[in-house]
Amino acid sequence: MKRASSNGRTPDGRRPAELAASQRGRALRRTAPAASSDSPSLEYFCYVPRHAVADAPLLVAVHGFSRNAAEQVESFAPLCERAGVVLAAPHFPERDFPDFQRLGRSGRGSRSDHALEAMLADLRGFLGWLLGRITLCGYSGGGQFTHRFLMAYPGRLTGAVVAAPGWFTFPSRDLSYPYGLRVGGLLPGVRLRPESFLRVPVLVAVGEGDDDPRSENLRHSAELDAQQGYTRVERADRWVRAMHAEAYAAGLPSRVRLVILPGAGHSFAECMESGLGELVLEQMGSDPARTRVDKKQLAGLGNGS
Repeated sequence: MKRASSNGRTPDGRRPAELAASQRGRALRRTAPAASSDSPSLEYFCYVPRHAVADAPLLVAVHGFSRNAAEQVESFAPLCERAGVVLAAPHFPERDFPDFQRLGRSGRGSRSDHALEAMLADLRGFLGWLLGRITLCGYSGGGQFTHRFLMAYPGRLTGAVVAAPGWFTFPSRDLSYPYGLRVGGLLPGVRLRPESFLRVPVLVAVGEGDDDPRSENLRHSAELDAQQGYTRVERADRWVRAMHAEAYAAGLPSRVRLVILPGAGHSFAECMESGLGELVLEQMGSDPARTRVDKKQLAGLGNGS
C-alpha cells in the first residue's frame, strides 16, 4: 500500500493530490477487499473534496437499519466539500452483516469491525494518504456500531458522533457484551478498556421527538428497559451519565456530551435539518458556520463509478 511521505509524496514520487484529481467533487463507489478468506468484501462510497489536502481529516458515516450508504454521502458531502474533509460511507448488507451494529458477534454474520478496517486500508491505498485523523459518525443502527467500534478500537479514532442509537453497550465490567464490557469469546481479539475509550471525545445526539417507546426498530426487553430506559432520548441520557460516572471514577475528565436536536424525531433527514451535520464538523474541529453550502454547487454527486 502506497502511503504519503513527509514531503507529501508517495514512494513513487507522485503527489497524492494527483492520484485522485480527476475524481474529486463526486461520490465514488469502491469495493474493499475481504478482511479475511472467510469474510465478504465491503462496498463503500467515498467523496474527496476538490481542494482537500494530503493530511485532510476523514469522516466515516455509517448508515442505520435502512442501510442506505448513499444517503449518508448525499447529506454529508456538501459540508465535507466546504470543510475539506474526506468522506467515506460503508454499506453493510443484511445478508453478510446481519449483526453489523454489534460488530458481528461470533456466529452472527461477518465481523463489521474487521470490514471497516479493510475499508480504511483500501481508501488509504486509493488516495495515497494516511488519513490519520478519523471521526466515526453513525445514525441509529450506525450509532450502535459507532460507539462499540470506539470502545473496541479507541486508538483508531480522533472522535466519534453517536446519533440516535436504539440502545448502548454500557461501561460496566459486571455485564456481558453487548450490554456491558465483558466480551468473553463473543468478539475474539477484542477487549473493551474504559481507561482507553474514555479518552476519546464523543458527541451523542438524538432528536427531541425521538421519545416514543413504540418507535420502529427500537428493541425492548425487561433487562434492557430496566438498564437503559424506554426511549432513545432516555437511553442516550442514561449512557452519557454512565460514561461521565466511569470517567470520574477513573480520575479522568469526561469527554462525552449530549445534544438534543430540536424538532427532530427518529429521522436521519430531520436530524440533519436540525444541525447534526454542522455538529459533526464542529466535533472534528471545523468551523460549523463555514460549512453551510448550497448542494447545487456539487456537480455530478452520485455519478461516480
